[in-house]
Amino acid sequence: MLCLQARDRCYITKLIILSGNKWLGMFRARYICEAMLFVGCFCAFSAGAAVYGADTHAQDIVEAAPLFEGNADVVEMIVATVDGEPLTLGDLRRFIRSKGETVPEPLNANNPEAQRYLRDMIMDQLIAKEAKEAGVTISEEEVDVYISEIKKQNNVDDSTFIRLLGERGLALEEYKVQVRADILRARLVAQKVRAKINVPDEDIARYLQEHPELAPKQGTVHVQQVLVKNGNDSAKTRTLTEAIREKVSAGASWTEAGREYYRDLGYVSPGDLREDMQQALQVLELGAISGTICSPRDCFFLQIISKNAEGQEVDAKLKEQIRGRIFESRFIERVEKYLKEELPKKYNVELKL
Repeated sequence: MLCLQARDRCYITKLIILSGNKWLGMFRARYICEAMLFVGCFCAFSAGAAVYGADTHAQDIVEAAPLFEGNADVVEMIVATVDGEPLTLGDLRRFIRSKGETVPEPLNANNPEAQRYLRDMIMDQLIAKEAKEAGVTISEEEVDVYISEIKKQNNVDDSTFIRLLGERGLALEEYKVQVRADILRARLVAQKVRAKINVPDEDIARYLQEHPELAPKQGTVHVQQVLVKNGNDSAKTRTLTEAIREKVSAGASWTEAGREYYRDLGYVSPGDLREDMQQALQVLELGAISGTICSPRDCFFLQIISKNAEGQEVDAKLKEQIRGRIFESRFIERVEKYLKEELPKKYNVELKL
């Protein structure tokens, strides 16, 4: 289920990075432009020892009682409450299964896995409450767009996708519930955190001082390229490379058109590159795109973004890349604080498992 669960979260992590800024021009789904998924911070909440802070009520340890389906007189054990609203052992089992996971037995206070899932479920409840208060909603269309992207990323059709879900004990509607929660979480966190982060130019200058290897040296050039390695069909490699070049020449984004074949080489000394690339750069004007160049191992084309002379400042693209790094680091730290400290303190949470 890696392709349908772990990878879908990685897909969000990859695309929802520096939203609301110029650093990422990828659409693919509307919500992707609104947030950066918090890259493990949600899990950090689950793993924390003092998860709910000093205001949390003492945990009441209750041994799990057996459940008897069909007996209307049996009341399910309450494993937690959020602002007085109960979460039952049955809720916890359903939550775990909705993730495509196997329920760890026994579900009691002595099982670390059970405790982790319980805290994950509680976090979902807190996020749902906070989203409702903030007026954050997710449409059915957005869920469908997300799932379509997952199928495209994994190269599966509808029937195969449903079959793979079924192998993990999930129906499509159950998976949609999980997807909706993931998108909601990303959007809410972005709304609560992103606006509080600022990266002024002074921070970029300081970052360059701390990382002198990033500063361009005199005589270097900032190069980006698309390079497609030869497979069994060199003609097909050339055709693919030329097709990408045509898109870029027509104004398409290098990262979008080049996808996995794109690479920003940063500032390089032409003499450090292989001979065919050196020759291409020697005749290439600033901002122009080279022709498609093929060798027995690959096909490629290049562009010089800027040339560095003595005393010249770094170009705008490098500045934005550095701004992006700083933003991402601060975003992760701020999200972790929001999830581990601010959000739990706002609600009255009691653990009873």
